[in-house]
Amino acid sequence: MALLTKWFKYTKNEQERIELTQTINNSRYILDLLERIIRDEITEEEKTKLDDYNSPSWAYRQADRNGALRVLRQILTLIKRTN
Repeated sequence: MALLTKWFKYTKNEQERIELTQTINNSRYILDLLERIIRDEITEEEKTKLDDYNSPSWAYRQADRNGALRVLRQILTLIKRTN
């Protein structure tokens, strides 16, 4: 499985990169489960509730929701399979 270079930001040498790659590949079950959980969270967070618009601060709630979705999608990018 190919990994994004962000995974290797804190590795010091090739051996550490190899070991990290092996650890991540051996953790696919957990990462796949995490991906499912995050996708469920995204689906739930994307639902706009009519009550949201009854609040005078609905724009702040929407901005917060958009920020949360952005972070969840960034995490998905890191953990999803690329091949």
